[in-house]
Amino acid sequence: DGSDDESDDDQYSDDEDASWKVRRAAVKLLSAAVAGPSPSSAAVLESHFERVKRTLLSRLPREREETVKMDVYACLEDVVGACGPRRAASASLAATATEAAPTIVRASTK
Repeated sequence: DGSDDESDDDQYSDDEDASWKVRRAAVKLLSAAVAGPSPSSAAVLESHFERVKRTLLSRLPREREETVKMDVYACLEDVVGACGPRRAASASLAATATEAAPTIVRASTK
């Protein structure tokens, strides 16, 4: 009887539906935090840049939802942009962000 299989699929879909929304909201929150005009956001980013970059990049190959992937790319853009000279980031943070570019490109082509 196929009805049991169908109900199992529905339950899985409901779980998936909630989880992608949480992942998407988390990425948007991070993006808003680093894109903020506050000088403290640059200081926080400087101390956590590697961890943020590593977490976002590790998420890409496993992400099934295209909307979440697009939000991760947008967040990476915000993170790298926040490291630039227009945001008064330190020279070491700007250099680190520049060095991260090839890693981001490689992750996007997988």
